[in-house]
Amino acid sequence: MKIKSVQTVDIKEVGTINLAGVEANSGQISVHIPVSTDNKDFIKLIDSLEEDFHSKHPEVKEEEVCIDITVVYSFGGYETGCETDFTLEICIWQDEHEEIVDGEKINVFLNPTRKDFYNPFLMPDMEIAVKRIVKAIENKEKIMIYGDYDADGITSITVLKKYLNEIGLKTGEYIPNRLNEGYGLNKDAISKIYNDGYKLMITVDCGISGLEEVDYANSLGMEIIITDHHEPAEKLPEAIAVIDAKRKDNKYPFNQLAGVGVVFKLIQAISTELKLEEKEYLKYLDLVCIGTISDIVPLVDENRVIAKLGLKLIEKTKNIGLKTLLNIADLRKIDSTAISFGVAPRINACGRMGFQEEALQLFLTEDSGEATKIAKRLVQFNQERQAKEKQIFEEVIEKIEKDNKDKKCIVLAEENWHHGIIGIVASKITEIYYKPSILICLEGDKG
Repeated sequence: MKIKSVQTVDIKEVGTINLAGVEANSGQISVHIPVSTDNKDFIKLIDSLEEDFHSKHPEVKEEEVCIDITVVYSFGGYETGCETDFTLEICIWQDEHEEIVDGEKINVFLNPTRKDFYNPFLMPDMEIAVKRIVKAIENKEKIMIYGDYDADGITSITVLKKYLNEIGLKTGEYIPNRLNEGYGLNKDAISKIYNDGYKLMITVDCGISGLEEVDYANSLGMEIIITDHHEPAEKLPEAIAVIDAKRKDNKYPFNQLAGVGVVFKLIQAISTELKLEEKEYLKYLDLVCIGTISDIVPLVDENRVIAKLGLKLIEKTKNIGLKTLLNIADLRKIDSTAISFGVAPRINACGRMGFQEEALQLFLTEDSGEATKIAKRLVQFNQERQAKEKQIFEEVIEKIEKDNKDKKCIVLAEENWHHGIIGIVASKITEIYYKPSILICLEGDKG
């Protein structure tokens, strides 16, 4: 047996190993171990895992087996007195399963170019959607863009709206309020959009789960084009086109695009159909990059092309709002870290606090004075979000340490908790206590 890779950290505590769980699946064992151990115990653990692996897979030769060991650590945070938690993540696997990467793939990975984008018409229903949008141009129709309230959704709306406006289409936009409407399509919004005179609507970063809502829109005589990147159910919505690379009948080579990545493929396809120059869709890669990195999709394959080219474009972006936000946030080095921790939280804070239109307007404005005012408000929203998050976090920790520490699942409810923020806190609680956590915001007789 050979250890393929090891990331280590200095752990001074000495104690016993608590095996949290062992899974065996297709010749692979994954183990998560809360660490408080000395080296002898750790070596015994590796030996026992090796024996267990070979007992379950006698066909595998000992020299064919590798181990990956990674130290994963998380912090209690917010000065609650929680100690740092360490976890060793161990993966045992066979050499023969390792993918051989050729020189061409390595070059694309290290030096992606605009030529590395796939043919957008390989996406399901892309041709149908493009033909319908071209028809809308010819008939001078107006289109409603319906999107999500997070950074991926906001950038998706911005990119599609700016692009469609430039090729001659009038567009409206609708973002459901997170606090009052929740995520995705809803019938009240569709009714309002219909009454405003829209007969064609394109969803971005949402819509794949809206079967009833799309049926309702159809009953009104509206046509819906769905662009999404989330997992579909067994049945797809009865829209005129459903563009989602996670569909079972998908033939597109990559299915991990963010919502804004799918929008990018749509405008690439429209540009191809209209025989426009590449620059007419490539110029939006700065915003596409923001949404892609913010949505924490894997930065591989086409996402890596988007990120690499987009980060370069962000440095010289012509989007006044984005440029202003980068300056106010004092982000001088533009990389994925700056986007993840400097830009994304400020955009997402708008949606979490119920002011999703502010972030959209920032990227749409052509006025530098307005951009400055909005960017400052985004900073303020994020500060308010951080303060509320800290308050809820401390209250939750206090409740857990008092009455819930020994329970297998943490379920807590409170009237004053902000339901746009409790999801973040629940994730932190799970990281700290290694237990499922459910936080509920009580509003009257509902939770």
